[in-house]
Amino acid sequence: MQTVDGVEEVEVGYHLRTEAQGLGYATEAARACLEFARARGTSRVVAIIDPANLASQRVALKCGLVLEKQVVTGALQQLVFAA
Repeated sequence: MQTVDGVEEVEVGYHLRTEAQGLGYATEAARACLEFARARGTSRVVAIIDPANLASQRVALKCGLVLEKQVVTGALQQLVFAA
């Protein structure tokens, strides 16, 4: 769970070692997490992504999430993708 603009959201996130990046693992894992959440009645899932992290943005898009908004948390700008 993450708080986005004062609202508690279910978040999917992914971190991979450098040697495992670009092989589809993040997309596969994120899709499985989304399916798991939906099977348990979660209607909305977000991914909070650094604007400079283009690879994570691609993963979110491949999983069916869409860019919803940009938020500022502390001094950090972040993109919120949602589905």
